[in-house]
This record gives sequence, structure tokens and C-alpha cells, in this order.
Amino acid sequence: PRRVRSLRAVAPPMYLAKDEKLPLALSLSFGLQHMLAMCVGIATSGGMLHANEACWSFRYDSELCDRQSFLVSCSWLASGLLTIIQVFRLRIVGTPYSIGTGLVSVMGTSFTFLPMGQAMITNYIEDAKATGDPRCLPNMPYKDTDTLVTDCQGVGVEAYGKFLGTAAVASIFEILIALTFNKKIVREKMFPPVVVGMAVLMIGGALISGGMKYFGGGVFCAQNMLSRSASFGGPQICNESGEVMLAFGAGQYWGLGLSVVLMGILIQMLGSPYLKSTFLFWSMMFGCLVSAIATYKDPATGETLGYWTDTRISNAPVFTFFWSEIQFTPGFAIEYFLPLLICSFITTAETIGDVKMTAKFSKVTDEAEIIARQQGGVLADGVNSIIACLCGSPPN
Repeated sequence: PRRVRSLRAVAPPMYLAKDEKLPLALSLSFGLQHMLAMCVGIATSGGMLHANEACWSFRYDSELCDRQSFLVSCSWLASGLLTIIQVFRLRIVGTPYSIGTGLVSVMGTSFTFLPMGQAMITNYIEDAKATGDPRCLPNMPYKDTDTLVTDCQGVGVEAYGKFLGTAAVASIFEILIALTFNKKIVREKMFPPVVVGMAVLMIGGALISGGMKYFGGGVFCAQNMLSRSASFGGPQICNESGEVMLAFGAGQYWGLGLSVVLMGILIQMLGSPYLKSTFLFWSMMFGCLVSAIATYKDPATGETLGYWTDTRISNAPVFTFFWSEIQFTPGFAIEYFLPLLICSFITTAETIGDVKMTAKFSKVTDEAEIIARQQGGVLADGVNSIIACLCGSPPN
């Protein structure tokens, strides 16, 4: 009789060392998979939620709100270009230092700085309205509606510029740590293994938290669900799924999320080593296919709605680059410097832990080499964060 293939006979995913040569197709698959997994997170922390603080009818800055897509583009551009610096490790001539890890260390905007950026934009606009700032113009149209609100034009832009400037100065801390990282006291007293390990653990916890928020409909509606219910007595509606706008945690959102998870499980159970190594890509593509085919019928109007819409793509310019639409003048807010400095310390610990784990799974075992790569990673992280801020993107 014909034998049924046993699940135990399936080979495990491929384990690849640092200098192992890969076929071009496999390399492109790995890169595309990682890029797709990071895109939404970079967009969310890299400008979408910053600009969103200036998009409320009661807290409105049309100049910043209208540039939401531009901020996302700046974050994507900065993350891609600065990854090159981090991945291609360069020796600094005449010094014992290097910049970059020489490992698969992909750069992206940091969620650590997000609450501070949001707070600065919120406080600046509210203070401008309270003090009668002449830039706050009453009876102005709200977005594309007939509703009239107070539009504090340019106040949010100023606040975002000061956030970028202050964060850039705080990022110098990482450069100083990198230049003294070879000293044992810096590694063991300021960043002991237990602290670095907890930082890596918290990164994983934050990613799980973010994933659950997206599962239910989106980060914004998840974070504002309770406050919306307490203030207005109704659920927060999620608007990140095309024409379909449902309350956070709706079954339709969970169904789309489960389609991705179940496809990933199926690939891990039955797939080849190649499919297992790239299961994220195929799982996301399956989820995209399901969401493109699926529709939702509004019970109130009977209208059939889709989970995809091309509105933002149609309204976006064909080409954009840093500073092309608006320039954020870097400023400095002394009252926010210490919190941003703490954020910089946190991201330094995260970087040290990330590089150590990346080195471990890249089969880099020599302790001195790991320390050297951690130094290069922290230095690149600090330099890249300053460059990102000058380009209109939050720190990486």
C-alpha cells in the first residue's frame, strides 16, 4: 500500500550562517518577507500616528494632518537607506571602531519614541489654542467636510520639528556609548546581560501586543477603545481596512487575521524547508488574497464594501523624497530632553541585545567579535537616528 507522508519526516527550516552563500531567488524572498513584515510597523510609528494627533476636529493642524502620507514615505525611505549603513559594516580608518554590524540588522522607526512625539504635538496644539496663538484660525473647514473647526496651522509642524531636533540631540548618547563600549565597566554596569535580556524580551512582548491590536482592526482603535467608550458611550470604529469600518475586535477582522495564522501553521506542518523559511511571506500573501476577494455587506444600507481601496494610492504623488513637500525645522525643547534621553538609553539596550542574538543565530561565537559588532551596531544606530531626524523621520 502507498505510504502517507509523515509530518515528522518534513525537514526543518534552513539554518544559515553569516557568510553562507544564498541563491538569488532565496535572498530576494528573505528580504521581501522581512520588508513586508516591517512595512506596517514603520508606517505606524514613523509618521501615521504622529500626524494623526493633529487630525482631530478638536485638535487640528491642517499642515501636519495633510502630510500624513508624506511622513510615512519619509520613514520608509530613511529605514531602507539607513539599513545599508547598518548591514554593511565599515571600519573607521585610524580607529578601533566600526560602524554597522555586518549582520542582518534591519533599521526601522522605533516605537519607543512614539509616545513622546505624540505628546509634544498634542501639547503644543492645545497650548496654542488656550493662549490664543494667532496661527489658530477659527471657523476653518475640517478636512474635506463642511464642519468648521479651529485650525492651528503650522503649530503641529513646529512641534514635530522640535521633537525631531530634541531626539537627534538625545541620540548623541548612543554615539558616546558606542565610543566607550570597549570598556568593561560600560558593558557590565550600564548594560548588564539581565537588562539587555529583558530589553529583548520586552521587544517580543511589544510585538505580540502590536500584533493583537492589528488582529482586532488596528493600533489606533485598539488604543482608544476604552477612552472612546468612557467619553462617548460607543466603541471606537477602525478605519484601516478599506471601505469596511467596524468596531475593534469585530469578527471580520479576526477572520482575516486567522487566515494568515492558519496558512502559516499549514506551511510549517507540510511545507518544504524553503517554504518554512519564507512562511511569513506566503502567509501574508494568502491573507492579502482573502481580503481582496472578501466583501462586507453593510446591514444598515445593504451596500457591499471591500477591504481594499486605492484612494491613498491615487492621491499620492508618483515620486517623493525627503523635504520635497514640507521641511520640518529642527528645534530643541529642553523640557522634553530628559524623557527622550531615557528613550535613547532604552533603544541602546535594545540594540545591544538585538545584535547579540543576531550574532548567535548567525553562528558568530567569538565573544570579542560579538562585542565589536555590538559597538558598530550601537554607533550606527546613533548616527542613523540623527540622520533620520534630519530627513523628517523619527529615530531608527
